[in-house]
Formats: sequence, structure tokens, C-alpha cells
Amino acid sequence: MIIKGTNMKRLTLLCLVVLIAGSLSAAAITVENYGFELPGTGKIKDFTQIPGWSTDTAPADSGVENNNTLGTDEDGDGAAWIAFMMGGDPSVWQTTDHVITEGDQLELTVSGFNTWVSTSIYMSLYADNAGVRTEIAGQSVAVGTPADFTLNYTILAGDASIGQNLGVEFYNDSSNWNGIDNVRLENMCPSEATLLAPVDGAILQPVTPTFEWDGPCTWTATSYDLEYRTDPNFASSTGTETIAGVASPYSGLTLPYDTVYYWRIVSTDGSATTQSNASELRTKKLDTPPTVDAGDNILTTLELAISLAMGGSVT
Repeated sequence: MIIKGTNMKRLTLLCLVVLIAGSLSAAAITVENYGFELPGTGKIKDFTQIPGWSTDTAPADSGVENNNTLGTDEDGDGAAWIAFMMGGDPSVWQTTDHVITEGDQLELTVSGFNTWVSTSIYMSLYADNAGVRTEIAGQSVAVGTPADFTLNYTILAGDASIGQNLGVEFYNDSSNWNGIDNVRLENMCPSEATLLAPVDGAILQPVTPTFEWDGPCTWTATSYDLEYRTDPNFASSTGTETIAGVASPYSGLTLPYDTVYYWRIVSTDGSATTQSNASELRTKKLDTPPTVDAGDNILTTLELAISLAMGGSVT
């Protein structure tokens, strides 16, 4: 059973291969038999014998087969297995062990293609609640020669899918036959802290700046260390330029005036440790009183007092 359309207003669709740069680190979510290599015994017109994959009813003419032209040999045995899907047949789906969490940045990627006079495939992510599948994101993609298609969805606070298991689902939403291979699922959430403030390149910062960051979202850090250096390569001149056990926001550090510093956050849970990218800041210059030339016409303290006593004013 599948309920479609929940939370679709927050759907972000990307029909391209996404290149990940900067500090973003993907965590793979296991998709069993992602390349349909098992059982690898020949063409099968069914999914009951295909480890990891299911259909709600028996398909008329969908299953797996070896196709070295369209598929990829994921296990190196010389065979390139694919799942082929006929228009009108039930969807093929898999529920993973991943429990959906606020902040998840989910990315589903699949190789899709036309196998015989077919034009499109529907791909989706769903939340499984005791066997009831509720779609949280989906899109139809036009297929031809083999190409990767990507679907992205971010789990926001209050999303009804939080706490449920994540799943993937595909079906031929056109006619005749098309196919899929190499199903990949990742959580694109940063596995290290994300620096928030001061922003990278900030100038005229107070000598006691307030450092703010978000912790990793693919795991829970229990402690953070703030590292700060004048060297962008983080060579330490004193060996003491680390403050352990800090929490965001942190403003317990006083820096010299008019100095460029680089800072980063090291996150740990006692076993795993990750290190954020570095951010740069420059502290403000020391404020100095204005200088006055000796020849300037300035009232002395006594002259000012007398003038005010006599009802005068200062301009």
C-alpha cells in the first residue's frame, strides 16, 4: 500500500548527477542487491526471487536479466544484471534499515534507460510505517540511453516521516519496457561541524568574538574543540591554541587586535572524530583617542567651568 503526495511542497528535484564539493560528506545508506546481481541465475520474470526487492502483486512481464549493453557489472563476474519493468506492472520497491531523522539530506540516484520503446520511469522515496508506504518525494524522468537520474529531499523539523524507515520505489509510468540499475542512496548531511559565525572572511571582529556552529547531522557529537591559529595550515606556534569541551555559541576567547585568525571545530563522540573546514576572521584595530595640536583653540578645564557657571554654553 502506498500513499502519495505527503510533504511534496518541500520537494527539491534534480535530474542530473550532483557533484559534491566543499565540506559536504555523504554517508551511504545500504540498498540491498543495488545492482540486481543476485541471484544471477538467468532471466527471472518476478521479484520474489530477487534479494532485497519486492512488488505488491505479481508482475506480468517484469523482472531481472543480464544485459551487457545497458547494465553495469557491479560485482565483476562479467554479467551486467538489470531490472526490467513493463508499463502497467506493479512498482518494485525496497525498505532500508535507515530511520529517517530531522536534517537528513537524502539523495537517490539510479541508472535508468529505455529497453524497448518506452519513454519514462517514476522514481520515489517513501517512509514505511508498519508496512504502509507513504511517498515523501517522487519524479518522473524521461529515459533513453543509460543515464543517471537523481532525486533529492531534505527532512525538515516536523516532517511526518521522522522515525520511520526510508525506502525507494520505481515503476514504468509509460508503456512497453524500460529498466533500472545501480540504485544508490546517500545522506548528504555534513559529517563534520558547519561553521556559522563569524562568517568566513569577516573583518573588524571584536577581540572577543562569538563562535557559532552546527554539529554533524549524520551522527551525534558529544564534545567539540575550538582550534584557532594565525597560520592557515594550522601549525601551532604555542601548542595551546585549542580550547577543548566548548559549546556553541562560545565567546570565552580573547584575541589580539588587528590580527588574522583561522578557526575550525573538531567534533567527537569519544570514538569517531571529524574536523570542519577552516574559516578566517580579522579582529578590529585598537581604538585610540584623537590627537590634538597644541595650537588648537580649546577651552581649558578652568575656562570651561567659569563659562558654564556664568550661563554660557559649549559648542
